[in-house]
Amino acid sequence: MNTSSPSIPADVASHVLFHYGHDGGYQAGSFTTSLISTIDMADDANRDRLGAAFPEYVAAVTAIKYDPDGVTHLQAIVRGETNTESAEEPQCPEALFNPDSGVLLRCVRQDRHTLHRTPSGTHWSLPAGSDEKTPF
Repeated sequence: MNTSSPSIPADVASHVLFHYGHDGGYQAGSFTTSLISTIDMADDANRDRLGAAFPEYVAAVTAIKYDPDGVTHLQAIVRGETNTESAEEPQCPEALFNPDSGVLLRCVRQDRHTLHRTPSGTHWSLPAGSDEKTPF
């Protein structure tokens, strides 16, 4: 599994924006509409599994659900204002080990933060006074 944040194509951003009722989107076909709904309601483990097959859709749904600037970011992709082909590698050194898949999932947040996030949307933080990572 690619542990860097996958690039989100404009059509994927449009489909996800439409699903959540935001400007700049357009409706996808029936399979993709069902896929977005499934990703939306999936728990962390199942979202990770879906992310292995559909990383762009999982990244777009994760952005719109969990990133305060997610809608703006997806709308910029649709308008062609974001170069998704040259996405930077994650800058946060934190990672979370997924015992189900045996994969070390890197935090994909690049801004200053205390809440970490994997490419599939799993969130965790470091509790005060502890080195132990706690997903939630």
